[in-house]
Amino acid sequence: MEAVVSVSGRSIPVSGREGADWQMVLESSCFKNWVQRVAAGNEMNLDAVAITGVDYPTVPQAAAGFVHTMPSVVSMRAHCTKKNVPTQLPGSIVLRGESVTVLPLLRANEGTSGVYAAFVVNPCVPHATGSFVELPRGIFDPTGQYVGAASQELKRVGLTGLHATRMKKLKTLFASPAVSDDSATLYVHETTLPEQELEALRLRYSRPERKDDTIMTLFVVDLSSAWRATTDARSLAALAAYEHERSD
Repeated sequence: MEAVVSVSGRSIPVSGREGADWQMVLESSCFKNWVQRVAAGNEMNLDAVAITGVDYPTVPQAAAGFVHTMPSVVSMRAHCTKKNVPTQLPGSIVLRGESVTVLPLLRANEGTSGVYAAFVVNPCVPHATGSFVELPRGIFDPTGQYVGAASQELKRVGLTGLHATRMKKLKTLFASPAVSDDSATLYVHETTLPEQELEALRLRYSRPERKDDTIMTLFVVDLSSAWRATTDARSLAALAAYEHERSD
């Protein structure tokens, strides 16, 4: 099956498996944003790539319970060359789009309690573990509100107000630029709580363990030792960026 998409005034064929819902692919935000970036690079005469075609082996569906109905991940092969150079470039890519990783910091509004970082503990199928420790990931909806599975868990323990206007941006990362457009913007969000409430959270979530009836839980760690709690690259980058920001 084949469809056509316009890039910088040129009609580019999009082909793939018969019976796939091509409208979902062509209208997905990750594909449209990629097309816009290609077009912008050509129009601004940057060191851009020229696209001659796109192949999709499959059209994935959004994960169950995800906030979007469009595919959240699109795998494809782009037939492309460097602008004005005929050599074929590697074009097997995964489009995921933009996401955010939030470093939630908890501190008491009185007393001498320290500062704590709130991680989430959830299953990670690619790494074959049911308890992967990382900082909350998600996206901003059109209103700027932080949404995603982790946001619900944070709200459940009273960490509300997770909005773009109340977070401080630390840095934007490109995790795997050779194969994916996946980008993560790192933010820090600080919450002050009554000392007794903070102590209760700290004691309740002092170990990175999920109960049998939960998919996700929290893990509250003293900020000074938070880097030891995770092996996730984005989480470690957020912690490092915050420490550098604080020391500047």
